[in-house]
Amino acid sequence: MKSIDLIKKHFEKKRNESTKFSVRMLAKKVGISPSYLSLILNNKRKISLKRLESICLALDLDIETRNEVFSRFIKENGFQKGDRVTIPRIEPAPKGKFKTEVKIQTVKQFDPISDWYSLAIADCTLLRDYDGSIDWIAQKLGLERDLVENTLVRLLDHGVVTKVQGVFKKKDQYIEFRSSSKPENIRKHHLEFLKLAETQLTKKHSDLDLERRLITGMTLTLSEKKVGLLKHRINELLYEFIEIANDDPETKDVYRLSVQFFPVTD
Repeated sequence: MKSIDLIKKHFEKKRNESTKFSVRMLAKKVGISPSYLSLILNNKRKISLKRLESICLALDLDIETRNEVFSRFIKENGFQKGDRVTIPRIEPAPKGKFKTEVKIQTVKQFDPISDWYSLAIADCTLLRDYDGSIDWIAQKLGLERDLVENTLVRLLDHGVVTKVQGVFKKKDQYIEFRSSSKPENIRKHHLEFLKLAETQLTKKHSDLDLERRLITGMTLTLSEKKVGLLKHRINELLYEFIEIANDDPETKDVYRLSVQFFPVTD
């Protein structure tokens, strides 16, 4: 797939999110005419790396996807005279190395699972002992039955879960959300899981609780170059965890892995 084909793919995804999004709207964001943008999307007009960067930003592409687009563009065209763009430091998740399919979703599709329990409820439908009942999920997560039922209906409406012979089932086992922006619902989602981790530390401290979890951390001194490298390695590790989980036929519980990697100095 060429760089412009990747751009077209994400343009179509953006248009599927909103009927208002069009070639005209994207052209306005980029600062070019709709006809010129159409020529670009149809691979009938070459563009500069700087123009490509503007299109990527207008499409709200995350760092990993922008890096993939830039890498393909440079392989196809090389650097052009006068190009001045910021190439993201983070490499995309490795392709081909992992066999498990991870479905990339948009931020709009993130809305129905922005609270912590929605994703947990969806994942419970994949557990080996799941008997297909709402009561089973409610008991497993310690949630009210009505909350579980209403959440499943909402997830069904948004295509996160489906119904197989009347039983709720998560549609895609692994999903990933990509965006260059950080909407409030994503911040809320991570904050809720941080609070859940706090509950584990303060209220669940029996020997069994300690055995079932791992909460640890470290402080490092790093240059900006090494920060990019570590982000890439963390991203690889997350995909490796998916592979390990995918090869486990005895799934009985839902676990959450959260990673916080941030500077404590200004």
